[in-house]
Amino acid sequence: MPNTAELRVKFEGKNLAAGTIDVYDLANTMLAIGQTIDGIAKQEDISRRGQVTIDVAALRPGSFETDLIIKFVPIVIGAATLIPVDAANKAKAILEIFSGIIDIRKFLKGEKPEKVVINQNGDHNSVTIININGESAQIKIPVYNALQNKQVSEATKKIFAPLSKEGSNVDAIKFNLPGAGIAELDVEKEEAFYFTGTEELQTTPNFTVKGIVSAFDRKTSLGRITLDGGKRPFFEINMLTENYEDMVGMVLASLKHKLPVHLTGEAALDFSSNLKRIKVHTVSSEASLEF
Repeated sequence: MPNTAELRVKFEGKNLAAGTIDVYDLANTMLAIGQTIDGIAKQEDISRRGQVTIDVAALRPGSFETDLIIKFVPIVIGAATLIPVDAANKAKAILEIFSGIIDIRKFLKGEKPEKVVINQNGDHNSVTIININGESAQIKIPVYNALQNKQVSEATKKIFAPLSKEGSNVDAIKFNLPGAGIAELDVEKEEAFYFTGTEELQTTPNFTVKGIVSAFDRKTSLGRITLDGGKRPFFEINMLTENYEDMVGMVLASLKHKLPVHLTGEAALDFSSNLKRIKVHTVSSEASLEF
C-alpha cells in the first residue's frame, strides 16, 4: 500500500472573492509545487526507492483552495519489495522538507546567511543558520540540502511568482499540511522576494528612490513604494535602527496623505537595473504636516 500525505493550497486576495483568478497564476503555481516536490524526492533518493505521485483534488466551490495528495509507492516485483523501504512515511517526509524550505526562506528574508554551522550528533545531525540580525534557526540536514538544490530553488521561486507579478490579484498563498502535522504556513505578497535567488540580483549601497508609500506592515517593517511609472518595489526598515520610529512616522505619513518620500539604503536590482527591493537606513520627506 502507498503511504500518502495531504498538502492543501489556498490562494487569497481581496479581488478573488469575485471568483476569478489568472489561469496562468493558478496553473503555474500548481506545476511549480509539483516540481518542488519532485526535486525534494530526487534529492533524498526517495524517487529511486519507488514512485512519488501527486493527485490534485477538485477546487472547492467558491474558493481557490485545493488539495494535493502526495503518494509514495515502493517498487514491488510480484509479492516482494524490490528495494527495502523503512517504515517512515516518505510522503510525509517530503512535506516536512517543503515546509522547512519555506520557513528558512522567511527567516532569512531574502538575504544570505551570516553563518552556517553543521552540528554533528551521530545519526541526528542538524544545521544552525544565523541570519544578518544575529538570530539563529536550527534545521534538519535534508532541508539544508534542499535549500542548496538548484531544481528545488528554481521551482520554489515559481510557486510564489503570482505574488510579485504586476497587476496580480493574489495577495497570499497559504498551505495547510495535515499530512506533516503543520496547521498553516503562509507567504504574503510582501514576502515574495524572499524566494528570489540572491545570485540573480546586483546590490547597490546608498541607493535613493523617490515615491509614495502604498503599503506598510508595522509587524514586519515591510512595505511597498509606488514609483513614477507605477512600479511598486518592496522596502524594509531595520527595526534595530536608532531612528526607527522617526522613519516609520514618515512612512506612515506618506501612506496616509500620499506624500512623496525618499528612501535610501542598500538596493537589490535585477540586471536590467530595475529596483526589486531596498533595505532602508534613511527616510526623508519632501513635506512636513501640521497636525
